[in-house]
Amino acid sequence: MSYEKNEHPSYVFGSAIITIILGSLSFIVALGWNSFVSESFVQFSDKSEELKARFSYAILVTAIAIIIGFFVMYFIGGCKW
Repeated sequence: MSYEKNEHPSYVFGSAIITIILGSLSFIVALGWNSFVSESFVQFSDKSEELKARFSYAILVTAIAIIIGFFVMYFIGGCKW
C-alpha cells in the first residue's frame, strides 16, 4: 500500500503526539501565569517574596515548555538540524 507523507500512519500518530504534548505544556504554562497574575492583583506589599517566586516559576515553566516544544517538533516531527 502506498501512502503519501501526510497520510502515513506513523506521520499521523506523530502529529497527534506532538499536539498532545504541546497542549499539555501550554496548559501548565497557563496555570503558572494564572497563579502569578491573580496573586499580583491581590497583593503588592506584604508578600512580595511570594510574588517574586510565582513570577520566577511562571518564567521558568514558560522557558522549559518552549525548549521541550522545540525538541518535540524537531525530533518527533522528523525534522533534521
